[in-house]
Amino acid sequence: MAQEDIYIAVRSETLSKAGDARYVIKNRETHEVADDNQGRGYKNPQAAHASFSFKKKHRGWKGGK
Repeated sequence: MAQEDIYIAVRSETLSKAGDARYVIKNRETHEVADDNQGRGYKNPQAAHASFSFKKKHRGWKGGK
């Protein structure tokens, strides 16, 4: 499994409200939240992946939150 495949965007039951789904990035193997947009979540899975990818490339992301 490639490094990119380890992380998936999933709907967060905690951050989502009726009519306002929120997504976070989780580690597929450990189910640990890797990115939750400072507790706000992302409006869609594509935005979650795009932001997480940017953070990994440009901010020296090493894992965890």
